[in-house]
Amino acid sequence: MRVKCILLFMAVVLLGNSILLSQDKIVSVYSGKALSIILHDPDGKRYPGDKNDARLCLWDYHSRNAPEQQWRIISTGEGKYKIVSVYSGKALSIILHDPDGKRFPGDKNDARLCLWDYHSRNAPEQQWRIISTGEGKFKIVSVYNGKALSIILHDPDGKRYPGDKNDARLCLWDYHSRNAPEQQWRIISIGE
Repeated sequence: MRVKCILLFMAVVLLGNSILLSQDKIVSVYSGKALSIILHDPDGKRYPGDKNDARLCLWDYHSRNAPEQQWRIISTGEGKYKIVSVYSGKALSIILHDPDGKRFPGDKNDARLCLWDYHSRNAPEQQWRIISTGEGKFKIVSVYNGKALSIILHDPDGKRYPGDKNDARLCLWDYHSRNAPEQQWRIISIGE
């Protein structure tokens, strides 16, 4: 009986490792920078990256010891995933309202992203489809609005942003094509 319990425990641990203990970095094809939690601004002001509403950007990948740049991609079933920060345990989410309750149109282009406590399997604003575009590249598409994770390269007025610099910002946008590197990502396992 003891041997069966040990074998069952080992099977659960081994199966769990592939889903719960794997850590990945999500890297922009456009810039080569990693999806990161914003922990401070260029002036050094600190942000609590472990709180709800923590913001995201792209930044040079530091090392395996940078949990603010590490993610767990966990299946929620039916080809959907939650993307959870190793640093905070919070899920990649669409911003649908600010702390004062002001609503944002999460179904429009330029919808913004943050980290938030994971609600449930029934929260489409926290669920993603990860779809291969070939050659080891993926688009990450919101279940909520069908828009793709994108680097902000310009604002609605046409002002350009350097999407290849540290602190490049992210949003959701209609998926352009397979030839839009600002909407393509590499998911690279970094182990445990």
